Amino acid sequence: MSTLIHQTQQCFELLTQFLQQLPEARYQQAYPQFFGGTIGKHVRHILEFYQQLLAAEAAESVNYDARERQLALENKPQQALDVIDQLSRLLAAPIHDRALAVEGAVLVDVGPVGSTFRRELYYAYEHMVHHMALIKVGCFGLEDFQFPETFGLAYATAKHREVACAQ
Repeated sequence: MSTLIHQTQQCFELLTQFLQQLPEARYQQAYPQFFGGTIGKHVRHILEFYQQLLAAEAAESVNYDARERQLALENKPQQALDVIDQLSRLLAAPIHDRALAVEGAVLVDVGPVGSTFRRELYYAYEHMVHHMALIKVGCFGLEDFQFPETFGLAYATAKHREVACAQ
């Protein structure tokens, strides 16, 4: 699980670097590329999935639909940076895999789905990469946005590129 946690931490670091250069007004601005959404809404969405999962570490289930949808996270980049720091510290502590039930509105008629903490951590990571890619694509062509090459790039894609470049 160390590679997964390391990659999650790497994504948090890339997100931190991006947020530190982003003015609050740009963080809150609605963009047509996001269908009226904001960078802040994408960031909030990412972070709240991790909050739900890591809060469920001592519980038997996780429900991503039960997120608080904290407006401060989508309006204040510093609030998001603080949460990234908290989540990074939680992920630095020893994590043990265990059975976990996933609940959600779409599962109301079938009941919880069996999973594991490790599997859900992987899901949260892939979900974060996906939203980071959406942010990067949504900001394409806006000259004042600077993204590291690996921002929103899946680990498997980065590894594939490394192998391809080495050949």
